[in-house]
Amino acid sequence: MKNFIWAAVLAAGLTVPAAAQQAGQLGVGVLLGDPTSASVKYFMTDTSALDFGLGVSQNLVLHADYVYHIFDFKPQPSKGKLGFYGAVGPRLEFEDHTDFGIRLIPGVSYWPAFKKHTVEFFVELGPVIRLTQGVRTTIDGGFGLRCYFSRK
Repeated sequence: MKNFIWAAVLAAGLTVPAAAQQAGQLGVGVLLGDPTSASVKYFMTDTSALDFGLGVSQNLVLHADYVYHIFDFKPQPSKGKLGFYGAVGPRLEFEDHTDFGIRLIPGVSYWPAFKKHTVEFFVELGPVIRLTQGVRTTIDGGFGLRCYFSRK
């Protein structure tokens, strides 16, 4: 089943070439870390996006983040595009009770210069302020890959 999911994600992104980080772009992929999850990212503008995740930590985890990207810094790599981002949004973990938290995630992403930037590699790590059953802080993060295609 895992191999089928990987093949579907890669096929979707690589068969419909389009430039990422443009309004209307939709990325589908995976985040490996804590939580390990399926990831969907939709660019509303060239710098802002919505990122959704469904996965597992010790339990089922859902998150939805608003993401703001910064691409216009120097130097850029000679091939591809490098960007930094910050994300904030709610996180739910379904334990014996539903645990609610707020994610505050910084990250870095890289779009290689092949297939018109249809693939994004990313690394992110940041705190989750958990607000259920007492305030406490944990860490979310990992590395991942998304393949992009246009909804237009």
